[in-house]
Amino acid sequence: MVPILAGLALTGSIFFPCSFLIFTFLLRKWVGIQSRAVQTAVAMRLTSVLQAVMASVCGWYIVTNCYHDFLYARCWLVDIYMSFGLPYMLYDIGAMYASYHRDAEAKQNAIISKKLTFVPFLNRQKLIITHHLLVAFVGYPIALFYRNGKGDFFLGCILLTELSSPFVNLRAILKKFNRTGSNLYRINNALILLIFFLCRILIFPSLSGFTAGTNKSNWFQVPWMILGTAP
Repeated sequence: MVPILAGLALTGSIFFPCSFLIFTFLLRKWVGIQSRAVQTAVAMRLTSVLQAVMASVCGWYIVTNCYHDFLYARCWLVDIYMSFGLPYMLYDIGAMYASYHRDAEAKQNAIISKKLTFVPFLNRQKLIITHHLLVAFVGYPIALFYRNGKGDFFLGCILLTELSSPFVNLRAILKKFNRTGSNLYRINNALILLIFFLCRILIFPSLSGFTAGTNKSNWFQVPWMILGTAP
């Protein structure tokens, strides 16, 4: 099983950078965007949308196949997508830095050494970089090796939180093209608020409370039940 998961991780490490490069090419050749800073920023956002759509679809499939047993139901797709999607976290750090560097060059209208932009990038994006590294090197091992076969449903819910990401990225793209006054921008902002609230705020206390009631335990015990260490 481990060689298969490693192969999936390798596939993901190729897929996401290649998607970024393809989007960059299409933006230059088909859309006609010549600014390398805009190409990089929009390609990064489109790759993020692609990942979010895949994660959300997988999350929905997992949830609908495991809802009958929150704790013990298994779904074959969990380990597969977790392994395939893992490299995205590391790729995204690189893509964010590439976008930051291109923006710096565009603002100064000059080629800048990467040494001059790397530390400022780390300082500016330290929270999201920390998040990505924690997911990759803490969350992934826990999800794959320390759950004792429990909690697939909740991992599906975690993947469903990505449902808001396409709208967040669309807002960033519209800003890049100075479309903040458009109706599309306003509608998209409303959808961000709604979907973010449902998928990233409301979902987990609701599910934890329901699951705790089903298993006659306190809601704060649910994560520990998944790890097999509930008090």
